[in-house]
Amino acid sequence: MGSLSINPMMDNSPAKIIKVTKENEKELMIQARNQFEKVYEEGKFLGEGCSSVVKSCVHRESGLEYAVKIMRTDDEEKILVA
Repeated sequence: MGSLSINPMMDNSPAKIIKVTKENEKELMIQARNQFEKVYEEGKFLGEGCSSVVKSCVHRESGLEYAVKIMRTDDEEKILVA
């Protein structure tokens, strides 16, 4: 399937690379979403493409505003945090 880069601290520390399989894909996406929501508050819709949407988000601790690209696969949103 591929791999998913998860950085639980959402900071500049190295991300953990996890192999994504059919068996663990949904759980990994839930974990990534939960980690994102702990650090960022999702904001308004900014735009979309054929396989993703872009929304604003605010870093909860610093108050800085960013944009996040949310990848859609099989009609489910997956967050790509870079």
